Amino acid sequence: MVEMIEHYVVVVIMLTFIITGFSMLIIRELNMIPPTGLHGVHMLCSGLFAGLAVFHLVYNLGLRRRTRIWITKRDVKDTIALTKYYLGLGEMPKMGFHNPGEKILVYWFMGVTCMLVMGLAGYIRLWFGNPPWAVMLHDACFTIIAAVLLLHFYMAVFYREHRPLLHAMFIDGKVPAEYVKDYMPLWYQELSKRKLTRNVEHPGKDEAKRST
Repeated sequence: MVEMIEHYVVVVIMLTFIITGFSMLIIRELNMIPPTGLHGVHMLCSGLFAGLAVFHLVYNLGLRRRTRIWITKRDVKDTIALTKYYLGLGEMPKMGFHNPGEKILVYWFMGVTCMLVMGLAGYIRLWFGNPPWAVMLHDACFTIIAAVLLLHFYMAVFYREHRPLLHAMFIDGKVPAEYVKDYMPLWYQELSKRKLTRNVEHPGKDEAKRST
């Protein structure tokens, strides 16, 4: 439930970020006067995201969750194989709890690195009078984040094989055991050893909870 709420909040924050950010970018390029409060909403979102990041860190460290979120050599190898799979040039690698491409691109590159750099550059602009390098860095990270989110949305919504994950992320927090067996075999093996999944022939009766 906590992870689902986190995702809902992230969606609202990121959409507001993008709408206000692009609005201010267009207004700046057209030398127009921005509407009252637009910049304030953008800054409010940055504060909310920072607070959510702190909560995410404390919550996961407090629970000592074993989600293997750190990037490994296998993640890099599997991400390359996964890219080839989506391009029709190879087979899907055997995956565990995390999709390695999402872990590297969405979580660490976009959600951590780009958001951190963009946030720091944004506050430098606020405190030190918009130095050109900070403006360029902030805008570049903002553009990358928007592009990655668009790709993430496309992969989640338009790839049929990902829809059970989308349902789990926003509806009930569960993934059918049969889906886990087919698309996340390494995680399924782990669950089986811990006797947390049974009767995989009937995924409607027995579902594996997915927490991120």
